[in-house]
Amino acid sequence: MGVNFRHWEKVATALSEKKMPPKGMPQPTDEQRTAAVAWIKTELAAYARAHDGDPGRVTARRLTSGAYALSLIHI
Repeated sequence: MGVNFRHWEKVATALSEKKMPPKGMPQPTDEQRTAAVAWIKTELAAYARAHDGDPGRVTARRLTSGAYALSLIHI
């Protein structure tokens, strides 16, 4: 869900604004629509809580030769 978090937020918004499913397609009842939006929002909130403060993959920054030389002075 992480890589698609924003996508699912848009899905919930489109459902609640009755923009999805498109016209001409079978439409859910108001109860079904409300339940689907509630489920999506609950799952998004659970994901956000589980990953709160997790920056994801962090790549170590390489020092330039000048920065490395300065770091040796502070040892």
